[in-house]
Parts: sequence; structure tokens; C-alpha cells
Amino acid sequence: MLNQENVYCNFYQSHYALQFIKKLGLKNPLPLSDFINSDILQLSVSTDISSKENIIVYNPQKGIEKIETLKKNSPKNFNWIPIENMSPIEVQELFKKSKLYIDFGYHPGKDRIPREAAVNDCCIITNREGSAKNNIDIPIFDKYKFSEPIKNQTKIFELISDIFANYKLHLKNFQSYKNKILREEQIFEIEIDHFLKELKLI
Repeated sequence: MLNQENVYCNFYQSHYALQFIKKLGLKNPLPLSDFINSDILQLSVSTDISSKENIIVYNPQKGIEKIETLKKNSPKNFNWIPIENMSPIEVQELFKKSKLYIDFGYHPGKDRIPREAAVNDCCIITNREGSAKNNIDIPIFDKYKFSEPIKNQTKIFELISDIFANYKLHLKNFQSYKNKILREEQIFEIEIDHFLKELKLI
């Protein structure tokens, strides 16, 4: 039990953050994750995978140098669309019609945008920076993660083409990730209950 006379703890949202806390030697690490807004989840229910288009969505605020290089060198028929000047609903509508989300920026934790893409049945490709390095925070198959995207651009382009051609087969590889995201609110509530019990508040 935590000592109520001198209560302090360090909450972590991701496995990556937990490892950072341990390296600093901080005490009382407790999980306190987050979850996708229920309105977003409700919108994702109507996603029709049969109407998905060969679109690559990316966040221009993350890893843009790598993305711009890939865009310049990629096949001309690749349709890259940035998430910019969009309302939250417009972002979801973009995910709903797209087959792929790519994120080559730094991942400080369980990032929101990759999870929103996943619940809208987008395949995901990332690098291995930050939390994307482990298979707990972003639990996708290794073949969808690249340590050096520019050096591996040929492999990435081949993978993208295969995702476009065999989207439904690839999508099956992301089902467990999606299921985990859909359970996050329930997990959050369990974590809160555990913390309150530690404090003997319930």
C-alpha cells in the first residue's frame, strides 16, 4: 500500500514511459493510460472496408523530412494526403476511406493518431523511434516497422503496393491492435480503481 502520510507516485501512459521512469530510479510507478474518445469510436463503426481507397495518410507535424523524401521518390500513383487544416471529424472521414497511415516521427508514448487510424481500419507503418521501438505500445508486426525509412524506401514502397493490392489480408494483421485500442477505456477504469484502492479511498 502507498503511505497516505507522504503519498507520491509516478504515472505512466506507455511502456516506453515506464522504462524511462525506471532508468531515473523513480519510485511508485503506476499505470494511467488513456483512451480514444467515444465519439471517434462511434464514427469508426461505420467504416466500410470495401470502399477503401489507395490513400496514404500522414501527419506533417512528425517526421516530415523523411516523408517528403519518400514522397519525392515514391511511384507516381501513390496518393499522399497530409492531416492538416482538418476538423476532428474530417480527419476521421479521411481515415475511413484510406488504407494506410504512415508515421515516421518520434513516438513519445501511445500516440493518439495511429490509434485513431487503426480503429478506422487503416494499416499502419512506423519507424522504431520512442515507443514504436517496442511491441507493447504499438503492437504491430515487425514487417510494418522500419529503423531507417530512407535506406529502406524500396522495401517500404513494395510493402505499400502490396497493402494496396491485398488490403484485406494485411488488415487482419492489425486486428489485435485494434481490439486492444477498443478495450482502453475499460483498462483505464481498472487502473483508476486500483489507484484509489491503494489510497484506501474506495
